Amino acid sequence: FVGFWEEVLKSLPGHGSSLREGVKIVPQQTQALCTRVPTLNKMGWMHPIIDPITAEFLELSKTEKRPLLEIGAAFGYASKIALENGAHLWVNDLDGRHLEDLKSKLEPEVLKNANFLVGHFPHDFKELKEKFAAVLAVRVFHFFNPKEFQEAVLKLFEILLPGGRAYIVVEAPYLKTWAMHLEEYETRKKAGDPFPGYLENVYQAHPDLKDYAQPTILFLEAETLEREFKKVGFKVLKSGFLNRRDYPRRIRLDGRECAYIVAEKPE
Repeated sequence: FVGFWEEVLKSLPGHGSSLREGVKIVPQQTQALCTRVPTLNKMGWMHPIIDPITAEFLELSKTEKRPLLEIGAAFGYASKIALENGAHLWVNDLDGRHLEDLKSKLEPEVLKNANFLVGHFPHDFKELKEKFAAVLAVRVFHFFNPKEFQEAVLKLFEILLPGGRAYIVVEAPYLKTWAMHLEEYETRKKAGDPFPGYLENVYQAHPDLKDYAQPTILFLEAETLEREFKKVGFKVLKSGFLNRRDYPRRIRLDGRECAYIVAEKPE
């Protein structure tokens, strides 16, 4: 089975010499290529694959002794790894059932290093200030409307310690299943719309998503992420696109399926 997926990956556009940073698939993750786990609260799917930005956060979790946070962890695939790495991790999600599922999978010695926060980011984080050395949010911020997105970026800045880093991955507009919206996206972008990827009528174009997703979505590019993060005071360390070779073929378009940013709060 592993050999089969290795051969599939070699045949995919963007494998190997791609100019875009791509998802690396390791043998223990090959089964996950066939499995997207739907969330219990219609917030899309959890992809049990470690993308390069999550991998950086998880590497940090091996040595960082100050608190870390994952926003919108769903069933906690990455959070479990970070906790098993020895991190002191706060795990957040809108649906407490997801967090209860994660708790059931943690050994007692690992569980003692975890804090669980059920609630909406940023609205339920008002009391937290300069708490975390790093924050991870993967495929979460595109569920916001533009105003909520800007509030979330500002709150990220507020809850990070000086020198702390934000690791953010979002859906970009370059997905095959959303390709019918690209012309509108480019038109709005050229006209100066600051958030041309905001769609309010998701169910109209995609009625099949009613059981799995919210009625709005905010597709984002790296340049939009950079603009908004710099606006609140972040130093951008890097940004770009992720080639999601782990996504099903019917979703992949051209290797720009996700956008990401790694940004630092100045000392």
